[in-house]
Amino acid sequence: MRPIKISAAVALLWCFSLAHAQTSQATATQCTTVLRALEDYQIIKPGLARKEVEKKFRYDGGVQFPDQSRFTHRGCDYIKVEVTFQPAPNRGKSLTSPDDVVTEVSKLYIDYPARD
Repeated sequence: MRPIKISAAVALLWCFSLAHAQTSQATATQCTTVLRALEDYQIIKPGLARKEVEKKFRYDGGVQFPDQSRFTHRGCDYIKVEVTFQPAPNRGKSLTSPDDVVTEVSKLYIDYPARD
């Protein structure tokens, strides 16, 4: 009877260690996504062109305005930033231009994705 108890204990410990390893891997992946978002966020400064912001972030859903836009990180739709732009001189009749210039940047924040 004793070998069965030892085997069950070993199997139970193995299951707990496997679950912990999977949790640690998931946490590491999530932290990597947040770290990448922080690194991408740090490049957004006044004077940067809209096209550079759009390389790392995409437009969030919902109502958007040409001179103030809400973006989500390409790695996670819950990580957001709001950016204010000065219209580019060559914008013409377009609502936005890739050459619009960043004038203000919010802090990163977490929120549900907006829906249209």
